[in-house]
Amino acid sequence: MGIAWLAPAAWWLGALVAVPVAVHLLARQRRRPVRFPTLRFVEAASAPSRRHWRVRDPGLLAVRSAILLALAAALAGPMLVTSGRQARWDARLARAVVIAPEVVAAPVVSDAELPESDGIGRRFVTRDLAGGLADASAWLSAQGPHRREIVVVGPLPRGALTSADILALPAGLGLRFERTGALAASTREQMAALLVGDTLWRVTESVTLDDASTTVREKGRALERGRVVEATAGVAEQPVAEAARRAVLRRGVRLTSPNDVPMSAPWTGSVAALAAAVDARHATSDDHASDEAMAIDDATLAGWARPASPYGASAPVDEGDRRAVWLAVLALLALESWWRRRPA
Repeated sequence: MGIAWLAPAAWWLGALVAVPVAVHLLARQRRRPVRFPTLRFVEAASAPSRRHWRVRDPGLLAVRSAILLALAAALAGPMLVTSGRQARWDARLARAVVIAPEVVAAPVVSDAELPESDGIGRRFVTRDLAGGLADASAWLSAQGPHRREIVVVGPLPRGALTSADILALPAGLGLRFERTGALAASTREQMAALLVGDTLWRVTESVTLDDASTTVREKGRALERGRVVEATAGVAEQPVAEAARRAVLRRGVRLTSPNDVPMSAPWTGSVAALAAAVDARHATSDDHASDEAMAIDDATLAGWARPASPYGASAPVDEGDRRAVWLAVLALLALESWWRRRPA
């Protein structure tokens, strides 16, 4: 058993207890003048003013100080955390489900198959899973005392979530993933120039990836005046440089744009050096896979997942403890009013 404070910063108001103390110390007692007939003709003497630093009514000062301390305690929001209350908090689960739109629209996934909560729940349908996590976290933080959990449902493509998105979630918030639904197909095109016989061809390779297959389509067209690569050499070395240029084109040159201008590479007497210069200019990556068509691996998801922790008394909720302190403030105010008016 313990006491948690929902707004502990309000205890700074307790410093106001110095106000009634100062008032009681600085208050002057009102004296009633009484004339004595035998002293009428005594010369008036001005006695030095003296201040007596003493509390005239300690009981009233104590009541007023208690009012200010009780007021600070009420604003600080006390919460008595008993074992029974903690058990009630942990028995309820607030769950936010972040769902990809394709999962909701899929006819094979019924509404009953999506996660439900045994406490309160809400669904966030969004293509932006990172933004959905932030929205779900904000909604859960505004709920009452429950265990809190976020469930992410969808195909979970690579790049949809990052470690930074997970670290931004508050501590104690549960997180788990349910992979379902098909990844969206992704198509990427790459171009290449090939010399076939004496004809230069521009070949466009289209690679389509989805969760079940990879489809590659190629189409090409002849270039009437395309050069793609120019080997700069002296007059005497031009025949050899031209042969090297054609050898590089037969191997294939990756293009970075549909209308690539011819690249000039110096002829140094080596076909390998000319090919290396061409590769440095053009994109030669064979990685046709698109991040959008690849799923986040299971090991990463397992590292991100975490259970919902028991609820801690940190949310701005009022289950009656604060009301009890406010009642104590009212009772002290009534006592202070009676104390001031009681007969001397």
